[in-house]
Amino acid sequence: MVMQNVAVFESDKWLADMLVDEFAKAGCSPTWFEYPPLNVADAVAALDPALITMDVVMRDMDGFQATFLLKQDPRTRHIPLAFYSNLSAQENVERGLALGAKRYFIKSKTAPHDLVREAIALVC
Repeated sequence: MVMQNVAVFESDKWLADMLVDEFAKAGCSPTWFEYPPLNVADAVAALDPALITMDVVMRDMDGFQATFLLKQDPRTRHIPLAFYSNLSAQENVERGLALGAKRYFIKSKTAPHDLVREAIALVC
């Protein structure tokens, strides 16, 4: 895999460190966002990632709101996005997919290295 940028939205620093490490081991160049900035589409467009992973529960703006904004913007709507969340209720999964996510992974059922492997498969 050619070195590609990955945007990692994750509120938990410990988990974010693991994800960043796993993406780096896989040959990617990950950038961590603790929470989506209000100008999330501008920030992501500037990074030009091949992939986005998105937590749901974050401060200022949740992952659903951020995904809605990213999928509305012509600069970012084409970027594959995978949710990685503790919110496991079917309505949350359905909401994430309806917003345009390619996959919705449950943290308690998906180890970080498995998320990375599955997420990278979305862009290869």
